[in-house]
Amino acid sequence: MSVDTSPRHAAERGTALLRTTEVRGPGGIGVLRRLPGPRAPRPFVPPEPGLHRRLARIRVPGDARLALPRSRGPARVYYVDGGESVAKALLAHGPVAGLVEPVRSLGRLLRAVHAVSAPAALAGERPPGLERLGDWLAGRHQQAYPAYAQAMIRRRLGPAGWALVREHYERLAAAQTGLVHGAAGLGAMIVGSAQGDVLLTGEDLAVGDWRMDVGWVIGELVELRWQLGGDGPSWQRLIQALLDGYGHDLGPDWPMIAVLRILLHVHDIASYVDWFQAGFDHYAGFVAFLVGLASAPS
Repeated sequence: MSVDTSPRHAAERGTALLRTTEVRGPGGIGVLRRLPGPRAPRPFVPPEPGLHRRLARIRVPGDARLALPRSRGPARVYYVDGGESVAKALLAHGPVAGLVEPVRSLGRLLRAVHAVSAPAALAGERPPGLERLGDWLAGRHQQAYPAYAQAMIRRRLGPAGWALVREHYERLAAAQTGLVHGAAGLGAMIVGSAQGDVLLTGEDLAVGDWRMDVGWVIGELVELRWQLGGDGPSWQRLIQALLDGYGHDLGPDWPMIAVLRILLHVHDIASYVDWFQAGFDHYAGFVAFLVGLASAPS
């Protein structure tokens, strides 16, 4: 199957980290072509056919599944056949009840990925997002704007708060519990396609800590709740659905893992979104609040 990405059919969007061409059909997303952006620090993880076949066979209750891409040179192409991402649905409608089961399925799918043995080809392969975050926290900047953003966040957190962030990052990066999705998120979970609910998987597969995949999604939900507002219990219902689907919670570390995901978002905006000219003081205040929550006596 070829991909018609002519302007009549396709819309391209993205950043200097990731470019996405979306071809839409009558039921929503039809085909997604994703390509590393011009400043992406590394290409996608090379496909491992045996692993992809095993992952493609996974089914969880509700018949949700993983969508594995086809390689087209440096790009990856997904054939989705309808639906929208959970992230887009949240932005359009808020934390509506209809998203609870897809988010629960996301938790189940992540648990199923983590149960698969990592192939030898992925030995030493760390999640790319974790690598980007580690470089930024350590002050290894390629540009002035991410350096400015890091300095602002660091100043707002103070020495104790910044040390807590670094400590949790080192703990998360050091753990190697097995195969991880590597870029789990609400934008990768498609609801309402002809194949059911699907999780785009395969660009960033790596060996790491399962808590990163689950914590990344919680971080996105926490950030969206902060950005969009709305009914608090409804947002909490989505977080609980994710944890129920996964079958294991993050314990007392959850606020700091959510902080790490939000900080990765700050880094990626500063590094790869060239039109973003605002400051990061609003993010600094929110991150300081979460770090204070994590460090408060229980």
